[in-house]
Amino acid sequence: MNLNLPNDVNDFVKGLVSQGRFNSEEDAIAEGIKLLMGCEQLRKRRCRFGLFEGTMQF
Repeated sequence: MNLNLPNDVNDFVKGLVSQGRFNSEEDAIAEGIKLLMGCEQLRKRRCRFGLFEGTMQF
């Protein structure tokens, strides 16, 4: 898979790698995708249980 990222995102990822936070740009992108997957799972759970922000009833 080849990705064309916006310049600011590309610079951010390269910065994380140069700081030693990740071994490679691929590792940084993979971690970001894992976080996005977790957010989506949480969103689905909230929807399933009707826990929308501001609509929770007691």
